[in-house]
Amino acid sequence: MDHDSGIILASNITQDPTDHYQLIPQIEQIKETLGPLLDDTKLSADNGYFTEDNLKYLAENNLDGYISNRKQATEVKKGLKKDKPSSKHNFLYDYDGNFYIC
Repeated sequence: MDHDSGIILASNITQDPTDHYQLIPQIEQIKETLGPLLDDTKLSADNGYFTEDNLKYLAENNLDGYISNRKQATEVKKGLKKDKPSSKHNFLYDYDGNFYIC
């Protein structure tokens, strides 16, 4: 998604349980649609995209990527527990009933 306009630049549907293998195809789809990316292009993604292959691709293509690793994401969630007592991260999740218990 373009940060300034909010326009979705690429999308796909997958049965993969993680986003590990989605970053490179998404970037390639953007290139096919828009042409070469600008030199100052910045990308951000959540920790589901954090893999060695994705980081290598970003480096090889001179893309300025910001992807948190699992540890960073966990620390943010811990901050939610501390700073936001009503965050879902402070409740137990009942998988059978599909609800949170406070």
